[in-house]
This record gives sequence, structure tokens and C-alpha cells, in this order.
Amino acid sequence: MLKFVNPALYGAVFLFFILPFLEVRCNGSTLVQASGYSLALNLKMDMPSQGFLGQMADSPDLSALDSSKRKPDFLSLGVLIVLFVGGVLWFVNRKTERWAAIIAGSVSTILLALLQVVYSGKLEEKTGGDFGEIFQYVKFTIHFGIGYWLSLLACLSLVVVNVYLKVQERRNAALLPYTPENEPDLLDEV
Repeated sequence: MLKFVNPALYGAVFLFFILPFLEVRCNGSTLVQASGYSLALNLKMDMPSQGFLGQMADSPDLSALDSSKRKPDFLSLGVLIVLFVGGVLWFVNRKTERWAAIIAGSVSTILLALLQVVYSGKLEEKTGGDFGEIFQYVKFTIHFGIGYWLSLLACLSLVVVNVYLKVQERRNAALLPYTPENEPDLLDEV
């Protein structure tokens, strides 16, 4: 049963990238919502289609969100590449599957944490300036969605489970298997 934990966790991260990964909000209203694949592969981001924000979606001011003018996010793309390589190594070489999963999960966790820091920093950089009186009540925020948090949890789980299994393997290798020849005769010692 434990031999299917790694492929399940690798597959889970790839599935979680379909879910909403991050949202850019203005005073609580969602401006842009993106999945992990939208960020990594430079796909179209979702924008609201109703109300004032829906009308803004067609404005030329938001043309920067057009996928032809954006660059792919290398951190989320890096997570996908590292996990793909880790999954391939799992299938190819069973001797190094634990180490591959530990390294892939660790690197992916670090990349996901950096993604959060970088996007929060970019927002702070863009909105940190003085907008004047009219914009004093406008607040932009980035919310990381369920896809991000589940991906982070799955990557951490990949590390924790494989470290635990590696420790168990080393412990079991250090123990001698029970045979009557291995058993000390306690009556001879008396």
C-alpha cells in the first residue's frame, strides 16, 4: 500500500494546480483569478464577467493581463518541472525513489513559499507608492487559493512521508532478522 503514496502525492499536486491558485482583489472584490497552470504556462486568467468589474475586463488598461504580454511564472513552472522529474525518477529507479521524492518535495515546497513571497512583494512594490487622495481607500490584496495551499500541503507530505519511510528502512536494515541461531541462550549465562 505504501508504494502508491508517492505517485498519489505527485498526481495530487498536478491536480491541485487546476484549482484556483491566487486571486488579486481590490477592496474585497476579485479582479483576477488564476490557476497554477495559468501562472506556469502563461494561460488566460479568469476575470469577473458581471458588474463594474466585468466592464473593466474589456478596458485597455487591463491589457497587461493579456497572456501575450505576460511572462510565465518561473516559480510555479519550476514546481511542475521538479515534480515531473521526481515522478519520472520514481518510475525509472526504485533504489533512489525515496531520495528523489524527498528532494523533489523539498525543492517544490521552497519554490511555492518563494512564489508567495515574490507575489506579495510585487504587490507591495506596485501599490506602495503615493496614489493621491482619491486612492486612499483602495486596497489591493493577493489571496492564495485552495490550489496553492493543497499543493503546498502535498509537497510537504511528500517530504514527511518519505523521510519517515527512509528512517524505517534504515532501522529495519540495522535489525537482525530473528533466527534461532541469533537468539542468545540465557541459560548459558547463569
